[in-house]
Amino acid sequence: ANRSSLVISMSHAIDKALLTKLTAPKVVVHDGIVDKASYDAIKAPVKPLNAPFTFLIIGAIHPTKGQMTALKAFHTLYQSHPSVRLIIAGTGRRLYAQKIKKYIRQHQLSSVVQYLGYVKNPYEVHAQADAVLMCSKSEGMGRVTIEGMLFSNPVIGYNGGATPELIEHGKDGLIYEGIEELVSHMRFLVDNPQIAAAYGKKGRIKAGQNFLIEDFVKTIFSHLKQIEKPTTKTVE
Repeated sequence: ANRSSLVISMSHAIDKALLTKLTAPKVVVHDGIVDKASYDAIKAPVKPLNAPFTFLIIGAIHPTKGQMTALKAFHTLYQSHPSVRLIIAGTGRRLYAQKIKKYIRQHQLSSVVQYLGYVKNPYEVHAQADAVLMCSKSEGMGRVTIEGMLFSNPVIGYNGGATPELIEHGKDGLIYEGIEELVSHMRFLVDNPQIAAAYGKKGRIKAGQNFLIEDFVKTIFSHLKQIEKPTTKTVE
């Protein structure tokens, strides 16, 4: 890698974790997640006033993604807020998925927790949520976080990986470390829907300003143009 003219990483977290000893020129460029036309077409869904507050965790079903953490936090919250709901979407590790389903059955949560498995269109699921949970401890960038923002949903994310780069705590989402803090943040959003909505609106603005595919392409292209072409000797 040190022989490269430029090394581009998609987050400061990856740069810090993997590239600290690199001597080649480096730059961080966050991924483009959505094109401008799609961004403009996405509208925050209008939900009934008495609709239950719904949390969403979506992505690969894997222990590192933290679905069990989200489920246990939801279970704790449910004791004091029985109107809340949780959607779990994604596919992956079979044994881990069985563990999640077993927990739902054992604690009689089947009526308030939807385990959807694979979903063809993630945007349809995001449209059903009021807040998104990002419980992965080592997210390289966090596409799900930005997708949540696209739908004006506040995101509660773990303080690890690239997630703190994407969420500004107390501005457009919330950052947690332990499960108790996760429960506290979830409770805060449920008890303060107007603040949750304000976080969501700011997150959507951020997504449009920082994560459009068109801007990503322009940025990458500008870096490529600045790379000096290697000199070649002409053979006579």
